[in-house]
Amino acid sequence: MWTISFLNSATRCVWWPRVGAVVLALGLSGCGGGGGGGASDPNLTVTPGTLEAPVLPAFVAGNDRLEPNQWHLNNADTPGMHLNLAGVTSYGTGVRVALLDQAVDIWHPDLAANHLFGLSWSYVRGSTDPSPVAGSEDGHGTAVAGVLAAVRNNSIGGRGVAPDTRFMVYDVIDNPTNTFLANAVARAQVNGAQVVNNSWGPVTPHYTDSTAHVLWAEQVRVAARDARQGKGLAFFMAAGNEGDSIGGRNVYGNLNEMMMVASVGRTGVPTSFSTPGAQVLVAAPSGATMSLQQGGIVTTDISGSRGYSLTDYTASFQGTSASTPMASGVAALLLQNRPDLGWRDIRWILAQTASPATGLSDAVPTPMNAHGFHPKVGFGRLNAAAALNQASVHTLLPPARSCSSAPSTVNEPIPNHNPSGLIYRFNQSTMGCSLQTIEYISVDLAFAHSYTGDIEVALHSPSNRVSTLTEAHRCPNERCASLRDGWTFGSVRHLGEAAAGEWQLHVRDRQAGNIGALRSWRITLHGH
Repeated sequence: MWTISFLNSATRCVWWPRVGAVVLALGLSGCGGGGGGGASDPNLTVTPGTLEAPVLPAFVAGNDRLEPNQWHLNNADTPGMHLNLAGVTSYGTGVRVALLDQAVDIWHPDLAANHLFGLSWSYVRGSTDPSPVAGSEDGHGTAVAGVLAAVRNNSIGGRGVAPDTRFMVYDVIDNPTNTFLANAVARAQVNGAQVVNNSWGPVTPHYTDSTAHVLWAEQVRVAARDARQGKGLAFFMAAGNEGDSIGGRNVYGNLNEMMMVASVGRTGVPTSFSTPGAQVLVAAPSGATMSLQQGGIVTTDISGSRGYSLTDYTASFQGTSASTPMASGVAALLLQNRPDLGWRDIRWILAQTASPATGLSDAVPTPMNAHGFHPKVGFGRLNAAAALNQASVHTLLPPARSCSSAPSTVNEPIPNHNPSGLIYRFNQSTMGCSLQTIEYISVDLAFAHSYTGDIEVALHSPSNRVSTLTEAHRCPNERCASLRDGWTFGSVRHLGEAAAGEWQLHVRDRQAGNIGALRSWRITLHGH
């Protein structure tokens, strides 16, 4: 069993559909937002359909009426605590972004001009129309689309971070199966997307027995390797809304190819709900709490009285769902100016140019920046202008390399409630690997333990920088996954570090009572 959570501002109800033999628990922000009897075309072969574009009214060019309220673009209350788009004249022109989400109101007057009619696909309708079905109250997908690509200077509403970007929609989260998730990625690649936005995700290990499905993971790897003549699609995913525990994170983010986005509030302080972890790349604005009354993001809503509000717009969109399309939008700005950037270059630039978050005195310096890395915000707050400036002088990264230690089966008991735990050492030079600079690290672990929430895992680099991959915590409802068949943890925290030297893997059991053993481990270094 696994759980998909829509990483947005609130949960109004819970719907339990049955898809094949798998029961999916979907936390919806409105009842009736999905299902619809399944979708056609479960295969990865893609044939784009057609949908007639609407006739748009002739809007008078001018300032968008709600832009002054979009504090994530220009925060007058706390200057500097925004995306830093002032003076930026790039708008994502010529860039295509795929939204893997729920249904989107593609006829919305602030979205229709940027929607790629005929290239979207509905896994509910089985057609190229991803609009909300009759009666749907869920505005999540529409809000995400507006944060990314609401039209600029049309005298209505607000604007997106990349307001000239064209987008396609795959409402796969309204009818999620492993096959459909992989199919949506394949469609994005075939239809010419350069960026893929994922404001959703299953929750952590220790809560569910399923990892990211092999179909999804393989399709992501293919798209990151082969799309755009080898430059790859840039995948962004919400870090999650589970709060401070590093024991919890979006399992679909445990891929080298996935860039995870956390949240900060108006003052640059990490939000209380944003899920930290060694895989978090950057943070972007969102409301400070999950309350709808606490200054969320102004964006598009389903036209009329459906969705989050009784109007065509909402001021209450929050969560890491709101932050993620901001990162996708900044990536679109970069690709407008530097279409030769690979997805790895985008990751490097965003980390290199991120600004420090507020109140994180324990951030540790890294080779990427002086203010350092912190699991709550990654390398810091997204800075659009700085990223664009750096991109203009950026030298493309060398070809990607990866190497793995030999799988090590140890079946070694973990000392119970003991801070010493187990320590395993490995050296890059003994792996027969010429990789010199780290970009990402994957750690495969399998346990035989009666309560895996007791386990803490940390990776120490040769320069003694530490990735906390999971920490001891209580499992929701005391229900922990066994992890007996293995789990892959990821870390971007060592981006830019030298690969040479001794790495150490520390495994500890932090709580008394339940006991267990480490069955096996393996380390994979990704970089150049």
